[in-house]
Amino acid sequence: MKKPVIAIDGYSSTGKSSISKIIADKLGLIHMDTGALYRGVTWFALQNCLDKEGKIDLNTLFSSLDQIHLEFKNNDGTLVLYLNNTDISKEIRTNEVSDNVSLVAKQKEVRDYYCSLSVL
Repeated sequence: MKKPVIAIDGYSSTGKSSISKIIADKLGLIHMDTGALYRGVTWFALQNCLDKEGKIDLNTLFSSLDQIHLEFKNNDGTLVLYLNNTDISKEIRTNEVSDNVSLVAKQKEVRDYYCSLSVL
């Protein structure tokens, strides 16, 4: 059974995540934090898609997107992100991920890939 997708957009620090967590809880849905999703893709890229200079090779990342299985699970009220069945919730909060996430998140190929998955 397909579950609904509810998107909430707005300015930074206006309570989008707070209200979406409440809505997800009330409706029995999983809250999907897109910021964490892009951090998960970035962490994968940092582990698997670096060039000789240690920078993310975007073409390698694009060709690897189908190898990245991200899943959010609710663990007693805490959102946990799994990459290929491994909890990476702490790993995605490192400075290295923070320094690279905007590069990954702004890529059309990455956004299109994950948008298409979220509505299936």
